[in-house]
Amino acid sequence: MPIWLAVVLLLICLANVVWTAVVASGARLDRERLRQARSKLVPQPAGERFREQMLDGLPEPVCRYFRHAIAEGTVIYDGAILAIDGEMLIRPGQPWFPFTSTELIRHGHGLLWEARMQMGFVGISGYDMYHDGAGRMCWRMLGLYPMASAEGDAISESAAGRMAAEMIWLPGMLLPQHGVQWEADNDNEIRCRLAIDKYDFELRFMLDGNGRVLRLRMKRLRNEDNGSSAQLEFGMDSSEDFTANGFTVPGQCSVAWQPDDVLARFEFWRGRLRSMSQTVS
Repeated sequence: MPIWLAVVLLLICLANVVWTAVVASGARLDRERLRQARSKLVPQPAGERFREQMLDGLPEPVCRYFRHAIAEGTVIYDGAILAIDGEMLIRPGQPWFPFTSTELIRHGHGLLWEARMQMGFVGISGYDMYHDGAGRMCWRMLGLYPMASAEGDAISESAAGRMAAEMIWLPGMLLPQHGVQWEADNDNEIRCRLAIDKYDFELRFMLDGNGRVLRLRMKRLRNEDNGSSAQLEFGMDSSEDFTANGFTVPGQCSVAWQPDDVLARFEFWRGRLRSMSQTVS
Protein backbone atom coordinates (compact mmCIF):
# COMPACT_ATOMS: atom_id res chain seq x y z
CA MET A 1 0.00 0.00 0.00
CA PRO A 2 1.40 3.42 -0.90
CA ILE A 3 2.40 5.53 2.09
CA TRP A 4 0.10 8.38 1.03
CA LEU A 5 -2.89 6.04 0.96
CA ALA A 6 -2.05 4.68 4.40
CA VAL A 7 -1.83 8.23 5.75
CA VAL A 8 -5.20 9.12 4.21
CA LEU A 9 -6.85 6.04 5.69
CA LEU A 10 -5.33 6.78 9.10
CA LEU A 11 -6.63 10.36 9.00
CA ILE A 12 -10.09 9.11 8.02
CA CYS A 13 -10.09 6.66 10.93
CA LEU A 14 -8.94 9.36 13.37
CA ALA A 15 -11.61 11.76 12.10
CA ASN A 16 -14.26 9.07 12.53
CA VAL A 17 -13.11 8.39 16.09
CA VAL A 18 -13.23 12.09 16.95
CA TRP A 19 -16.65 12.56 15.33
CA THR A 20 -18.07 9.52 17.13
CA ALA A 21 -16.72 10.83 20.44
CA VAL A 22 -18.30 14.25 19.84
CA VAL A 23 -21.63 12.65 18.90
CA ALA A 24 -21.55 10.40 21.98
CA SER A 25 -20.73 13.40 24.18
CA GLY A 26 -23.70 15.31 22.78
CA ALA A 27 -25.98 12.33 23.39
CA ARG A 28 -24.78 12.08 27.00
CA LEU A 29 -25.42 15.79 27.52
CA ASP A 30 -28.93 15.33 26.15
CA ARG A 31 -29.60 12.41 28.46
CA GLU A 32 -28.55 14.49 31.47
CA ARG A 33 -30.68 17.42 30.30
CA LEU A 34 -33.68 15.10 29.98
CA ARG A 35 -33.06 13.51 33.36
CA GLN A 36 -33.10 16.91 35.06
CA ALA A 37 -36.24 18.00 33.22
CA ARG A 38 -38.10 14.79 34.06
CA SER A 39 -37.33 15.20 37.75
CA LYS A 40 -38.77 18.74 37.81
CA LEU A 41 -41.86 18.07 35.70
CA VAL A 42 -43.44 15.36 37.86
CA PRO A 43 -47.00 16.53 38.70
CA GLN A 44 -47.77 17.60 42.27
CA PRO A 45 -51.12 18.01 44.08
CA ALA A 46 -52.37 21.59 44.00
CA GLY A 47 -53.90 21.20 47.47
CA GLU A 48 -57.52 21.46 46.39
CA ARG A 49 -60.49 19.54 45.01
CA PHE A 50 -62.78 20.78 42.29
CA ARG A 51 -65.97 22.33 43.65
CA GLU A 52 -68.84 24.00 41.85
CA GLN A 53 -68.20 27.12 43.94
CA MET A 54 -64.92 27.63 42.06
CA LEU A 55 -67.02 28.66 39.06
CA ASP A 56 -68.86 31.49 40.80
CA GLY A 57 -68.93 34.59 38.62
CA LEU A 58 -67.92 32.83 35.39
CA PRO A 59 -70.12 33.00 32.26
CA GLU A 60 -72.39 29.97 31.88
CA PRO A 61 -70.61 28.59 28.75
CA VAL A 62 -67.31 28.63 30.68
CA CYS A 63 -68.98 26.83 33.58
CA ARG A 64 -70.31 24.25 31.13
CA TYR A 65 -66.77 23.59 29.92
CA PHE A 66 -65.41 23.05 33.44
CA ARG A 67 -68.32 20.84 34.51
CA HIS A 68 -67.59 18.63 31.52
CA ALA A 69 -63.81 18.67 32.04
CA ILE A 70 -63.60 18.07 35.81
CA ALA A 71 -65.82 15.88 37.97
CA GLU A 72 -67.01 17.31 41.28
CA GLY A 73 -64.55 16.48 44.07
CA THR A 74 -61.64 15.61 41.76
CA VAL A 75 -58.20 16.20 43.29
CA ILE A 76 -56.48 18.94 41.29
CA TYR A 77 -52.87 18.38 40.21
CA ASP A 78 -50.57 20.93 38.59
CA GLY A 79 -49.52 18.55 35.81
CA ALA A 80 -50.08 15.31 33.95
CA ILE A 81 -48.20 12.36 32.51
CA LEU A 82 -49.44 11.46 29.04
CA ALA A 83 -48.87 8.59 26.61
CA ILE A 84 -49.74 9.50 23.03
CA ASP A 85 -49.61 7.55 19.76
CA GLY A 86 -50.07 9.09 16.36
CA GLU A 87 -48.39 10.26 13.19
CA MET A 88 -46.47 13.34 12.08
CA LEU A 89 -45.93 15.13 8.79
CA ILE A 90 -42.54 16.82 8.58
CA ARG A 91 -43.19 18.78 5.38
CA PRO A 92 -46.11 19.06 2.95
CA GLY A 93 -46.00 16.39 0.28
CA GLN A 94 -43.99 13.94 2.39
CA PRO A 95 -45.40 10.76 3.94
CA TRP A 96 -46.84 10.66 7.45
CA PHE A 97 -44.56 8.93 9.97
CA PRO A 98 -46.01 6.98 12.93
CA PHE A 99 -44.81 7.79 16.44
CA THR A 100 -45.19 6.70 20.04
CA SER A 101 -44.56 9.24 22.76
CA THR A 102 -44.74 10.22 26.39
CA GLU A 103 -45.19 13.72 27.75
CA LEU A 104 -44.70 15.42 31.07
CA ILE A 105 -46.48 18.76 31.43
CA ARG A 106 -46.54 20.80 34.61
CA HIS A 107 -48.09 24.22 35.10
CA GLY A 108 -45.49 26.87 35.91
CA HIS A 109 -42.60 24.56 35.03
CA GLY A 110 -42.87 23.40 31.42
CA LEU A 111 -43.32 20.35 29.25
CA LEU A 112 -41.22 17.54 27.82
CA TRP A 113 -42.49 15.53 24.85
CA GLU A 114 -40.32 12.50 24.02
CA ALA A 115 -41.13 10.52 20.89
CA ARG A 116 -39.93 7.62 18.78
CA MET A 117 -40.68 7.73 15.09
CA GLN A 118 -40.18 5.23 12.30
CA MET A 119 -39.01 6.68 8.97
CA GLY A 120 -38.95 3.68 6.69
CA PHE A 121 -36.36 1.30 8.15
CA VAL A 122 -34.73 4.01 10.28
CA GLY A 123 -35.70 4.68 13.88
CA ILE A 124 -35.68 8.31 15.01
CA SER A 125 -35.98 9.47 18.61
CA GLY A 126 -36.11 12.96 20.00
CA TYR A 127 -37.87 15.52 22.11
CA ASP A 128 -39.49 18.93 22.23
CA MET A 129 -38.98 20.74 25.52
CA TYR A 130 -40.02 23.93 27.26
CA HIS A 131 -38.40 24.19 30.66
CA ASP A 132 -37.10 27.01 32.87
CA GLY A 133 -38.34 29.54 30.31
CA ALA A 134 -36.36 28.06 27.42
CA GLY A 135 -37.34 25.86 24.49
CA ARG A 136 -35.24 23.21 22.80
CA MET A 137 -35.74 20.38 20.33
CA CYS A 138 -33.39 17.59 19.25
CA TRP A 139 -33.86 14.52 17.05
CA ARG A 140 -31.35 11.70 16.63
CA MET A 141 -31.07 8.70 14.35
CA LEU A 142 -30.68 5.43 16.26
CA GLY A 143 -30.63 7.51 19.45
CA LEU A 144 -27.12 8.77 18.70
CA TYR A 145 -26.54 10.56 15.41
CA PRO A 146 -27.98 14.10 15.34
CA MET A 147 -30.48 14.91 12.60
CA ALA A 148 -31.98 18.19 13.81
CA SER A 149 -31.70 20.43 16.84
CA ALA A 150 -32.68 23.98 17.67
CA GLU A 151 -32.82 26.41 20.58
CA GLY A 152 -32.83 30.16 21.12
CA ASP A 153 -35.34 32.96 21.64
CA ALA A 154 -37.63 32.12 18.71
CA ILE A 155 -37.68 28.42 19.63
CA SER A 156 -38.50 29.33 23.23
CA GLU A 157 -41.40 31.58 22.25
CA SER A 158 -42.88 28.94 19.96
CA ALA A 159 -42.42 26.26 22.63
CA ALA A 160 -44.20 28.50 25.15
CA GLY A 161 -47.07 28.65 22.67
CA ARG A 162 -47.19 24.88 22.57
CA MET A 163 -47.23 24.84 26.37
CA ALA A 164 -50.17 27.26 26.36
CA ALA A 165 -52.13 25.15 23.87
CA GLU A 166 -51.50 21.94 25.80
CA MET A 167 -52.93 23.43 28.98
CA ILE A 168 -56.09 21.92 27.47
CA TRP A 169 -54.83 18.71 29.14
CA LEU A 170 -54.68 20.44 32.54
CA PRO A 171 -58.21 21.82 33.00
CA GLY A 172 -57.64 22.23 36.73
CA MET A 173 -54.88 24.74 36.00
CA LEU A 174 -57.24 26.72 33.75
CA LEU A 175 -59.51 27.57 36.66
CA PRO A 176 -59.61 31.29 37.50
CA GLN A 177 -58.03 30.51 40.88
CA HIS A 178 -54.77 30.03 38.94
CA GLY A 179 -54.75 33.43 37.30
CA VAL A 180 -56.62 32.57 34.09
CA GLN A 181 -59.14 35.16 32.85
CA TRP A 182 -62.27 33.88 31.09
CA GLU A 183 -65.02 35.35 28.95
CA ALA A 184 -67.72 34.01 26.63
CA ASP A 185 -68.39 35.27 23.10
CA ASN A 186 -71.63 33.28 22.81
CA ASP A 187 -73.14 30.00 24.02
CA ASN A 188 -70.51 27.83 22.34
CA GLU A 189 -67.42 30.03 22.01
CA ILE A 190 -65.29 30.95 25.02
CA ARG A 191 -61.82 32.37 25.44
CA CYS A 192 -59.20 32.70 28.13
CA ARG A 193 -56.03 34.70 28.68
CA LEU A 194 -53.04 33.20 30.42
CA ALA A 195 -49.30 33.73 30.75
CA ILE A 196 -46.49 31.26 30.19
CA ASP A 197 -43.53 32.96 31.84
CA LYS A 198 -43.04 36.26 29.95
CA TYR A 199 -45.36 35.30 27.07
CA ASP A 200 -49.09 36.13 27.01
CA PHE A 201 -51.60 34.02 25.09
CA GLU A 202 -55.30 33.99 24.32
CA LEU A 203 -56.92 30.60 23.76
CA ARG A 204 -60.25 30.41 21.91
CA PHE A 205 -62.45 27.34 22.39
CA MET A 206 -65.46 26.09 20.48
CA LEU A 207 -67.71 23.83 22.56
CA ASP A 208 -70.63 21.54 21.89
CA GLY A 209 -73.82 21.66 23.95
CA ASN A 210 -72.32 19.47 26.67
CA GLY A 211 -69.16 21.54 27.11
CA ARG A 212 -66.87 19.25 25.13
CA VAL A 213 -64.03 21.04 23.33
CA LEU A 214 -64.42 20.71 19.57
CA ARG A 215 -61.55 22.97 18.63
CA LEU A 216 -58.91 25.30 20.04
CA ARG A 217 -57.46 28.32 18.24
CA MET A 218 -54.66 30.75 19.16
CA LYS A 219 -51.76 32.76 17.78
CA ARG A 220 -48.37 31.04 17.97
CA LEU A 221 -44.91 31.78 16.59
CA ARG A 222 -43.96 29.52 13.70
CA ASN A 223 -40.26 29.08 12.90
CA GLU A 224 -39.34 28.26 9.30
CA ASP A 225 -36.35 26.27 8.05
CA ASN A 226 -34.87 29.44 6.50
CA GLY A 227 -34.64 31.12 9.91
CA SER A 228 -37.67 33.39 9.55
CA SER A 229 -40.50 33.49 12.10
CA ALA A 230 -44.09 34.74 12.05
CA GLN A 231 -47.12 34.77 14.33
CA LEU A 232 -49.72 32.51 12.69
CA GLU A 233 -53.07 31.02 13.56
CA PHE A 234 -52.55 27.66 15.25
CA GLY A 235 -55.19 25.15 16.17
CA MET A 236 -56.31 21.78 17.43
CA ASP A 237 -59.48 19.91 16.42
CA SER A 238 -60.79 17.17 18.69
CA SER A 239 -62.99 14.30 17.54
CA GLU A 240 -63.07 12.25 20.75
CA ASP A 241 -62.69 12.71 24.51
CA PHE A 242 -60.55 10.83 27.00
CA THR A 243 -61.52 10.46 30.67
CA ALA A 244 -59.27 9.44 33.56
CA ASN A 245 -59.06 10.24 37.27
CA GLY A 246 -61.95 12.69 37.14
CA PHE A 247 -60.66 14.69 34.15
CA THR A 248 -62.15 14.69 30.65
CA VAL A 249 -59.92 16.15 27.94
CA PRO A 250 -59.54 15.95 24.15
CA GLY A 251 -58.38 12.41 23.41
CA GLN A 252 -58.10 12.25 19.63
CA CYS A 253 -56.76 15.40 18.00
CA SER A 254 -55.35 16.87 14.83
CA VAL A 255 -53.08 19.91 14.93
CA ALA A 256 -52.44 22.42 12.15
CA TRP A 257 -51.02 25.80 11.28
CA GLN A 258 -53.59 28.17 9.78
CA PRO A 259 -56.27 25.50 10.34
CA ASP A 260 -59.17 27.49 8.89
CA ASP A 261 -57.43 28.71 5.72
CA VAL A 262 -58.23 26.26 2.91
CA LEU A 263 -55.18 27.24 0.86
CA ALA A 264 -52.58 27.72 3.62
CA ARG A 265 -53.66 25.01 6.09
CA PHE A 266 -50.81 22.70 7.14
CA GLU A 267 -51.93 19.78 9.29
CA PHE A 268 -48.81 18.16 10.73
CA TRP A 269 -49.77 16.15 13.83
CA ARG A 270 -52.44 13.58 14.62
CA GLY A 271 -52.55 11.92 18.00
CA ARG A 272 -54.58 9.68 20.26
CA LEU A 273 -54.23 9.80 24.03
CA ARG A 274 -53.54 6.29 25.37
CA SER A 275 -53.21 7.15 29.04
CA MET A 276 -53.24 10.12 31.38
CA SER A 277 -52.16 10.07 35.00
CA GLN A 278 -51.04 12.50 37.66
CA THR A 279 -48.66 10.21 39.55
CA VAL A 280 -45.61 8.20 38.52
CA SER A 281 -46.45 4.49 38.51
